[in-house]
Amino acid sequence: MAGIALLLPDALLCRQAEEIIKKKKHHVVYIKETTIDTVVLEARNAIAKGANIVISRGSQASAVKQHTNIPVVEIELTAQELGLSIVKAKKILKKKKPLIGIFFWKGMLCDTSKFEELFDVRIIRRDLNSERPWIEEVEEAILRGMDFLISGEQCVNYAN
Repeated sequence: MAGIALLLPDALLCRQAEEIIKKKKHHVVYIKETTIDTVVLEARNAIAKGANIVISRGSQASAVKQHTNIPVVEIELTAQELGLSIVKAKKILKKKKPLIGIFFWKGMLCDTSKFEELFDVRIIRRDLNSERPWIEEVEEAILRGMDFLISGEQCVNYAN
């Protein structure tokens, strides 16, 4: 029997997961809101409680993969979630055709190939699994005039 741990970056995702679990019988043994600083510790706690699979997202999923031997299932950001973030960014910016950075870890990003056309924006896409440090990617985008960054906790905090 699988013991599943859900290590999620925000309370909303935790609540959504808990609602799904209430409706169906699953083998979830651990649900926790985490940050990049706590995710590996929480993964180890989950393993101690019987988890043998972790479901996580972005840099947190990468950290669990790197520092444990447990299989990790990555949560992809849906096109709807990302589209709503772009709409929100445009409302905040109040700028015609803003330059929006979308920086994500491999396995997290949905197809964004038509987003410029759909949302009337310009997009800088960066895979943070590249050889280049993510800080350099953020700095280059800022120098290129990026108006808004949609990414994970680390990149957004750094850009701010």
